[in-house]
Amino acid sequence: MSDASGNLEYMMRARVETIPGEEKFSVNGVEFRRGGKVVLRLGGRSDPYVRALDGKIATIERLYIDYEDNRYLVVTIDDDPARELMRDTGRFHYFSPHEAEVIEP
Repeated sequence: MSDASGNLEYMMRARVETIPGEEKFSVNGVEFRRGGKVVLRLGGRSDPYVRALDGKIATIERLYIDYEDNRYLVVTIDDDPARELMRDTGRFHYFSPHEAEVIEP
């Protein structure tokens, strides 16, 4: 029988291993990583709600590549008071890589 810290480590590793999507990908020489930070650049969008997110800092939660090799950033907005709730319930914002600027660590 293992101790409680061993079980916690196992559960955390299992959670990380079950996150869908890619760990990282590159688009036009720019690398996007799960957990990385981006600034959203959404000036070309017509939806007022989405345009309100322009300039916001977001955390990349998931990275998806579809069957046609389209790439998507799945993010939570850092200053959103419901960020944890959104993450825990699997509700995210989806953007194309050209709509985000990577913030170097």
